[in-house]
Amino acid sequence: MMYRNMPVDLVLVRHGQSEGNLAQRLARQGELQQWTDEFRRRHNSLYRLTDRGRTQARIAGEYIRTNIGTTFDKYFTSEYVRAMETAAMLGLPNSLWNTDIYLRERDRGILANKTHQERATLHSDEMIRKQRDAFYWQPSGGESLANLCLRTERVLENLSQNCAGLRVIIVCHGGVIKSFRTLLERDRNDKNSKMSKINNCQIVWYTRRDPVRGCITSSYNWVKSICPWDLSLSSNSWRYIQRQAFTNEDLLQIICRVPQLVNAPAVDLLEELDIPSLPSSPPNQILPKNTLSEIDNVLPPKIQTSSDLRSSIDDHIIDTSDGTDENTQDIDSDEYNNEDFVNNSAKSFVYKYFQLYANYTISDEDFSDTNEPGN
Repeated sequence: MMYRNMPVDLVLVRHGQSEGNLAQRLARQGELQQWTDEFRRRHNSLYRLTDRGRTQARIAGEYIRTNIGTTFDKYFTSEYVRAMETAAMLGLPNSLWNTDIYLRERDRGILANKTHQERATLHSDEMIRKQRDAFYWQPSGGESLANLCLRTERVLENLSQNCAGLRVIIVCHGGVIKSFRTLLERDRNDKNSKMSKINNCQIVWYTRRDPVRGCITSSYNWVKSICPWDLSLSSNSWRYIQRQAFTNEDLLQIICRVPQLVNAPAVDLLEELDIPSLPSSPPNQILPKNTLSEIDNVLPPKIQTSSDLRSSIDDHIIDTSDGTDENTQDIDSDEYNNEDFVNNSAKSFVYKYFQLYANYTISDEDFSDTNEPGN
């Protein structure tokens, strides 16, 4: 969806390096002395910033004051300690921060407070599920990135209702910023660009204001990503947001990347309805667009006109519900039959398919070469 009535400027800041970030990095290098019993017992919402993290926050604050602005209309932060500490260390003058529970980091569930090596050895089944699809994967007792997007949408709704036209800054977490990207840019697959990497104290700045002309648009059309303590890690320039939309052919190209493993022929359904076979689609290739002449080949030879077609349909297709009370069945009632519902729905679909054909105005141009694919 396109988010309207949003703040003119929305500045997202990830927290600085935390105790948890440092402990995980050292564990990858084989240093485990930080993983004491006391550290493992601490909930990750209580992780403090390291000295490096506090310095990153100060540098981020200086960048914001110099390049974005010294004041904002609204200030929000995750209620996790590392985010609140980052917000304070930004040093924005006269700021008044509001904590928001919906800005908390993604819940890792059973994987929380474990090193990456422990996750791989103790919970290998979780890692296998993650490899299937990291976006929809939900660790046991935790959240998927898809769940996180639903939570982040609550934040966007609040911004739309209460912060339209304002300048807003939010201090949060890497996973939360990724969910903002997914919702605002309709993009979750760009894994290799500098835009996709969310470093500690990374700044992601969305704006409705055209960076060149200065005019304000109805939605976020520009985004800039900055790693203030090392500009080589970020793009540092405005990017126009091109939100993805798909033609039928685009969707089919995406679908065909997935091999079909289970299939059921449609012939039984068509025989039950006493309707000639429709062309079936091979599971892993795209069919060219059907011309009217090709569609005509699947119709009974005796049908020559629209009225003939409607007459033939009426002989074989039952009446379907028009939405009135007497034709609408209560699915909660004792009379409801799931098999009947499926059959009637299928018949309704086939009826509409042939009805579309019957209502098509046929002319000689419909059968000319100019309507063939590729022209």
